Amino acid sequence: MTIMSSIINLYVIITLHLFFANFPASSFQPSAVQKTYKCHQKHVSLSHHKSRHFKFALQAEKPSFSQRPLRKLESRSLLSLLSNASTQFAPVWTLCAAIIGMSQSSVIGPTLGNITTMQTALAILMLAMGMTVTPSDFAKTIQQKSFALFWNVLLCFGMMPMLAILIARIFCYTPSQTAGIVLLGSVSGGQASNLFTLLAGGDVALSIVCTLTTTLLGVIVTPILIQRLLRCVIIVDGMSVLNSVVTLVLLPVLCGLSFGKYFPTVVKQIRPFSPMIGIASTLILVSGGSSNIPAAFASEGIFDTLSIIASSCLLPILGGAMALILSYIINIPTVRLLQPRRYKRKETIVPLLDEPSRKAIVIETLSKSPTLAYVLSQKHFGQSAGTIPAAGMVSLAFIGAAIATVWSTNASNSE
Repeated sequence: MTIMSSIINLYVIITLHLFFANFPASSFQPSAVQKTYKCHQKHVSLSHHKSRHFKFALQAEKPSFSQRPLRKLESRSLLSLLSNASTQFAPVWTLCAAIIGMSQSSVIGPTLGNITTMQTALAILMLAMGMTVTPSDFAKTIQQKSFALFWNVLLCFGMMPMLAILIARIFCYTPSQTAGIVLLGSVSGGQASNLFTLLAGGDVALSIVCTLTTTLLGVIVTPILIQRLLRCVIIVDGMSVLNSVVTLVLLPVLCGLSFGKYFPTVVKQIRPFSPMIGIASTLILVSGGSSNIPAAFASEGIFDTLSIIASSCLLPILGGAMALILSYIINIPTVRLLQPRRYKRKETIVPLLDEPSRKAIVIETLSKSPTLAYVLSQKHFGQSAGTIPAAGMVSLAFIGAAIATVWSTNASNSE
């Protein structure tokens, strides 16, 4: 436990240095209200020179906001600053939540780590994601992005298990440790991928549909993969998984969509802070899940601990990198023949995966469901098999948040 805390503390120090060194200076610039007032003063001075009747020009250009709305706008800018800080430093907050969960496992486990609290946090996360999309986004995803859905399933249940086997052979794992990493690579995508896709500027609707698709298919595909790869039979309670998907994922998303449809004004005010709400829910999930790590690593030595942490980080990094490379390889532009007016044919190039879809697929591929893998490994393969999924509760969240932050920062810099 002391070794793990020291290693993760080192990660926190390095990450804090990197992120705070690149903190955007725009966050400390004057607020939009102050800029508006300065522009207004400049406009009034111009009107003074151009108009013969300065009093009438001053009355016409008088600020329309009073001191009270000014304070309201300044409070909103403060909330926006907090929201930007929470999204830009999401990896740092993830590591801090993990350290708190591990160091205070006796307190976090019964409180944030209990099943009711984690289910509530997951439902709030999916509700916040549901308010960021519209029904037309889902309809467009299902109708026009069927290839992206198929490609995500192929990467999730095809490439990731193979990478897990490769990593297990590189580190010369025992059969139980091999079972743990193969389970982590064979389960469905995690719900935190929807938040990371939102932070990265990806297609959130596609991410949600991909998560639902792999979760439902995982009831059948995951046991088959384990049987083929490990020569072992595991049982996944299909009705229990279906009930969890409906109550914790589908219903909150539908509620978010309904709120956006029937209360558009309220949702429009809340939507800019959906990332901050999602990050808060994810931190609860990370701290609650990481409270199980000390028990899982109780019997592991220093070298086993380092190899387990390395493999839990290497699997999502390799998976995300391969998904990104393959998305460029298969994205050979296709030619669609359109027939506009006067029946003249025109050729337009249509990529298989646009940039938002590519971001969603990459994050979906690397963001697995470590909680499900941990439960299955503990149930069927023993405590040693659960060490890698337990470490994945922290590493997958940190890597997903880091990639989303990098993409978001690059997008803001390009603008």
